[in-house]
Amino acid sequence: HLTLFWRTSPSAPLPNRYKFKAQELNHRILEGGPILPKKAQVKELTKPIGFNLEIEKRIQERENKKPQEEEEHFEFHSRPCPSKILEDVVGVPEKKQLPITVPKSPAFALKNRVGALLREEQKEKVEEAAPVIKAKLMPHFGVPFRPKAAEPRQVETCPFSFDARDKERLLQKEKKIEDISCLKVPKFKAHPLPQFDHISLPEKKVKSATKPEPFQLAIDARGALRQEMWQQQLKEEMKRQKEATLFKAQSSNVLHQEPFVPKKDSKLLSAPENFELATERRARERQEFEKRLAELEAEKARLQEAARRVEEERAKDEMAKLREELVHKANPIRKYQNVEVKPSDQPLTVPRSPNFSDRFQR
Repeated sequence: HLTLFWRTSPSAPLPNRYKFKAQELNHRILEGGPILPKKAQVKELTKPIGFNLEIEKRIQERENKKPQEEEEHFEFHSRPCPSKILEDVVGVPEKKQLPITVPKSPAFALKNRVGALLREEQKEKVEEAAPVIKAKLMPHFGVPFRPKAAEPRQVETCPFSFDARDKERLLQKEKKIEDISCLKVPKFKAHPLPQFDHISLPEKKVKSATKPEPFQLAIDARGALRQEMWQQQLKEEMKRQKEATLFKAQSSNVLHQEPFVPKKDSKLLSAPENFELATERRARERQEFEKRLAELEAEKARLQEAARRVEEERAKDEMAKLREELVHKANPIRKYQNVEVKPSDQPLTVPRSPNFSDRFQR
């Protein structure tokens, strides 16, 4: 980026903003008398404004709604009573009449009976149709519930009495009394007196005194077992030492064998190979490293040179663009609407002499 500094000569004209413009002379200064400051304008008094609270809004809305609610007058209109309520009970379903029970023989195992039952069940299944759902009547809460009286059923009366049961109980009682009277009464027989000449008393058993026995502790058993094992090991060690002291000569087979003769090796002699010193290997690796480092530095320098050329071209383009912008281009003359000077409607100010003396006398 380039920064341009403009340097002006001392003979160059100043711009308009630095020019001095003199103000007009106030003629009141020449007329005489002190010049007092203008009287400050009187401001209006501050008018307090109430707080705009939510509760006041709700109270106002409630007051506005009250007259509207009072205006709506509700009139009660009675509806005619249904005549069906007065005629009969409404809302109670009629009682279903159960069919009369037909007695049948309990012989379920008969073929005819089983076949008849199966046929009847099949007929009932065929006759059963889809149930029709009917809406229930709305109960009327003004009339009390009055259920219908149950239909009288026919009950067959049979005579009964307790005479047979009482007679049977009396016979059982008499039979029990006869059984008790037939039993033989046992006769009393006194036992003979014992002979007091010889009195035989049982022998008195004398209990033997308690014999103390030694405690059989587990530690004693373990100690005895360990002592026995130690003695066995000691005997085996003594026996082994005695056997080691006995001398037994081995057979002299070496004297009769042939002497040792070394065999010639059948392997070929290895040819000498070239060897490489560590210094030579390190020198070769160092040379390769320096070569690779020089290539990296050359690549870095090439990239920097390319970046510098791009930056120079960009700076040249910016300089050319800035020079084009600094060239002065005249703007066209703008056309404005003409200003019409109109006379003022306000009346002329009538000058009056200020009476300062009167004010100070007061």
